[in-house]
Amino acid sequence: MTNNTLSLVRGERISQDAQWGVLDHPDGTGPAFAAMLKDWREYVDMAATYGMLTWRDILVEELFEVLCEQDPERLGTELVQLAGVAVAWREHLHRRGAAPVVAAA
Repeated sequence: MTNNTLSLVRGERISQDAQWGVLDHPDGTGPAFAAMLKDWREYVDMAATYGMLTWRDILVEELFEVLCEQDPERLGTELVQLAGVAVAWREHLHRRGAAPVVAAA
């Protein structure tokens, strides 16, 4: 299943490059997001305690970790973790029958 999902991601990236070309934006990350990450982690801990943790909760926590990171190497690692959660969520949709397997391009 992971290969199918990654194939879809690769196709999306090809489409993005075709539409907008190679983009060169600043990262826009840093400590301004630290309070949001702290608050979100508290929320996630509470949701987990009560058995109400969702994919959204996990993905948003990963996003806040990305937004807080300034070091380029660690930022790259955080982005891969964020993408990994997105892939896992998409695979879960498939297991539930909500996201069909698409033929690899």
